Amino acid sequence: MDVNAKIKKEIERLEKLVADSETIMDQVPSHLRPYQEKALELQKSYIAKLEYMLANDGK
Repeated sequence: MDVNAKIKKEIERLEKLVADSETIMDQVPSHLRPYQEKALELQKSYIAKLEYMLANDGK
């Protein structure tokens, strides 16, 4: 499996994870919500970095 395919697969996996996390955000207790929001923010930034790598041929 080449690098671009691995990056695409990881992006798909992380996007599903983020989408699932966003749908259950209402169930997160209020005292944990800021931490969950930060985790989602970090995951989204990681996805953006992977997409940038993919656009630049995995470099």
